[in-house]
Amino acid sequence: ARGARGLAAGGCFGSKPEIIPSPPFMLYEHDVTESTLTLSWHLVNRATQYELQIKEPGDEWRSVFNGTGNFARKKNLRGSTDYQFRMRYYKDGNYSDFCEPLTLTTIGSELAATRMPMPIAKVIDGTTVRVIWDKPPRTLKSELQVKDEDGGPWVTVSTELGGSSARKRGLKAGHGYLF
Repeated sequence: ARGARGLAAGGCFGSKPEIIPSPPFMLYEHDVTESTLTLSWHLVNRATQYELQIKEPGDEWRSVFNGTGNFARKKNLRGSTDYQFRMRYYKDGNYSDFCEPLTLTTIGSELAATRMPMPIAKVIDGTTVRVIWDKPPRTLKSELQVKDEDGGPWVTVSTELGGSSARKRGLKAGHGYLF
């Protein structure tokens, strides 16, 4: 059956799992458009599933994602609207507490801009990449951000880029990054 898992844990069938006391678990904003919100989170060691819930204005919390991985995108949302998200994980036969809710706002149609194509990262050596992007006409400066594929916040590399490429040094060899 979809979602079925074999677990070895105490308790009997139908019993409510205990809550795992755990350090803070956080959601991060990844991408916002007029009708979608994308979130990410750090993977928890030995967690076998993550449950993401949404609270829309005037509604109760409801599940929108139950699965693995560290990214989720909620589509078909209303523009200029606040949405709250919270998450918990399943580990060692128990659920964690829900993290602190993260409030994200979809952008309004009056702010929706043409999206730039994704930048291309070319590996120079094991710890350095060259990031190349299409520079729109009349753009004076670009901002480059990097994010570890395992989650975490976006980190600004530079806000003063006048060209259409940059090198990022000091990356972990064999590790994935988003630009």
